[in-house]
Amino acid sequence: MRAWDPLTRRVVWEQQTSEDYAVFDGGTMTTAGGLVFAGREDGTMMAYDARTGSILKTIQTGSAIMAAPMTFELRGKQYVSVLCGHGGMFLNFLGTAAWDYVNEDRILTFAIDGMPETPTPPHRTPPASRVEPPLARNGSSELVEEGRSLFITHCARCHTLDTPAISSDLTRSSAIYSIETLDAILLRGALSSAGMGKFDEVLKERDLHSIQAYLVNETWDAYQEERGKSTMTHEK
Repeated sequence: MRAWDPLTRRVVWEQQTSEDYAVFDGGTMTTAGGLVFAGREDGTMMAYDARTGSILKTIQTGSAIMAAPMTFELRGKQYVSVLCGHGGMFLNFLGTAAWDYVNEDRILTFAIDGMPETPTPPHRTPPASRVEPPLARNGSSELVEEGRSLFITHCARCHTLDTPAISSDLTRSSAIYSIETLDAILLRGALSSAGMGKFDEVLKERDLHSIQAYLVNETWDAYQEERGKSTMTHEK
């Protein structure tokens, strides 16, 4: 993180944020009182001195913070709020708090005389060992690649593959093995009441087969990778 002086065109101060892993840290918010707030994927909420960059407060929340904080005043009292939760499939988020804690989507609000400690989500239980996918790999490499492109365009902003997130990991979902189920969810909005909107304006029935081919292919890759690691562990 760098503070930039546009008049002198130089960096006034800088601070290392998340280190040694590829993550999406949250954006910053600066107050008129000279504070800079920013969250991190590792679950920490940081408060900096806007003039010097020195760290004034570090709060461990147990929740990945990918959003920028905001501030508001109510009855003469100032609050700082931030949206928490890890989502999306891009990169391998080894440093996210979602590896250690249940990945709850929640809003945290801070105040000067707030609670002494921020309540953290429960610790995450590791997922069960994978079982062999009930559907064989299907489709050509071209069909799989087409499904990958569609998934990245329309699905990856929320859904992860083999990474904990607020939305379900589709390589562990039974829905991907049935075209009828995918049709009901993606084209007819069977899960709209749960926040999963339908995509009938951008996807057609033929697209379901390519998306299925890609997801089944990824599920087999994840299964075989886990199986290979298990074999190496037993051999050691």
